Amino acid sequence: MLFMGILGMGFFGFLFAVLIIAFLIWAIVDIVKRPWKNDTNKVIWLLIVILLGLVGIVVYAILRKTEYVELIRKNDKENPPWAPPDKKE
Repeated sequence: MLFMGILGMGFFGFLFAVLIIAFLIWAIVDIVKRPWKNDTNKVIWLLIVILLGLVGIVVYAILRKTEYVELIRKNDKENPPWAPPDKKE
């Protein structure tokens, strides 16, 4: 009772809230930086993560690699999506 934390959540409640916010920020940054097939998928994932909170973060963390792997498979092996474009001299 000495320290009830923010809104009476206590220390562990406060720690849980900080962790959720950290994972939310991680998910948003990862969605924005990751190459996607199209921008619609990026917007849909942003909405899922932001609106569903913890559930959206967990779903994104589990399913995030599937589209990325498909995108890599469709590109040439010589030109992966993370490689810089060739400079013509």
